[in-house]
Amino acid sequence: MKESLFSNCSSFTTNDISYPSLFSQENLPFASTTLKVLNYNSQSSQYQPLPILSQIQKAHHSLAAIAKPKNVQKRILPTAPERILDAPDLCDDYYLNLIDWGRDNVLAVCLGASLYLWNGESKQISQLLSSDRDAAGNPSSTTLTSVAYSKDRDATLAVGFSDSMIQLWDTAKNVQIRKLAGHTNRVSSLSWNQWILTSGGRDSAIIHHDVRIQDSIITKVDNAHTQEICGLKWSPDGSQLASGSNDNSLMVWDVNLLNTPRMVIREHKAAVKALAWCPWQSQTLASGGGTADRTMKIWNTGTGTLVNSIDTESQVCAIVWNKSKKEIISSHGFLHNQITVRKWPSLEVVGEMKGHESRVLHLVISPDESTLVSAGADETLRFWKLGEAETCKSKNQSFLSDLR
Repeated sequence: MKESLFSNCSSFTTNDISYPSLFSQENLPFASTTLKVLNYNSQSSQYQPLPILSQIQKAHHSLAAIAKPKNVQKRILPTAPERILDAPDLCDDYYLNLIDWGRDNVLAVCLGASLYLWNGESKQISQLLSSDRDAAGNPSSTTLTSVAYSKDRDATLAVGFSDSMIQLWDTAKNVQIRKLAGHTNRVSSLSWNQWILTSGGRDSAIIHHDVRIQDSIITKVDNAHTQEICGLKWSPDGSQLASGSNDNSLMVWDVNLLNTPRMVIREHKAAVKALAWCPWQSQTLASGGGTADRTMKIWNTGTGTLVNSIDTESQVCAIVWNKSKKEIISSHGFLHNQITVRKWPSLEVVGEMKGHESRVLHLVISPDESTLVSAGADETLRFWKLGEAETCKSKNQSFLSDLR
């Protein structure tokens, strides 16, 4: 039995990994790996101009100096992660959503039957819950299948399980707030819209819970899709919901009409799990398809039109936007297991980050947008430095205070 959740990897492979004590001081804080990305040679060329060319070259350089833009910096991506954490028992299942990063800078990671928290400030690790035993203390086969932090309240976490249940937790106090029922199979996707928690499952149903009230289900759409709902995302302004499924379809729902989708899109040729709304353009949605599709598509949900489609040449597992850099980032599976960064709106490839030995199932960006975390089927979490920290914290809403 493994004795810890995460440990520092001594190299960028998962071979011969040992699992020392989780809380041993020698493992915390984790040491960063410092790498020099580019090494510019400051020495000038040995070539010396001929005397008769000196005046011509001086004139040319003077004109070039006037025309050359100043302070133009090339975007440099890391060639290696600054930190690698072991994630034993991270389920290699394309249809699940197993990591999320809360606005209080705490990363939640589902590993088999257990959920662990990694604090981005202290670098401390703690176990929040385990489902390996039932209420009577008997062994249980229940595992964690989805996780999502509230975007409006610190430390409020929703967790979906393979037994069709959902639990709400206060991760600051390590207290379970309540349980939510309604699905008949595993809960594979979760998304918050203020006090509304929306869930999608293998039963093809979408359920909207108002977590402020005892009888929480306000709307249930049976057979919203014809197969498992593996992607679910509310838009940042809360006006639209996007859902993706193993039936290869993408749907867009209006907040004021949750029983019927406003848009049904069948342009993908494989499961649609990767969904991400643009933070600065409320009607721009990115979607990614599975192995038989390999495309990332950009939609204008106001007009219902396809804006762009890119063949990524590999399975699209996850998509996130980097607001501070105006970039869209996608992670991939077969064949290359890479993370691709593209400039918006051209979708020109800025660069790729590689290192995972299996498909990169999950992506999440830190609240300050300085760090990207990728979770792979190679059972590692990799932390990639994207830039300097941004200060952007919104008001903390207390809509769960009456439930405790």
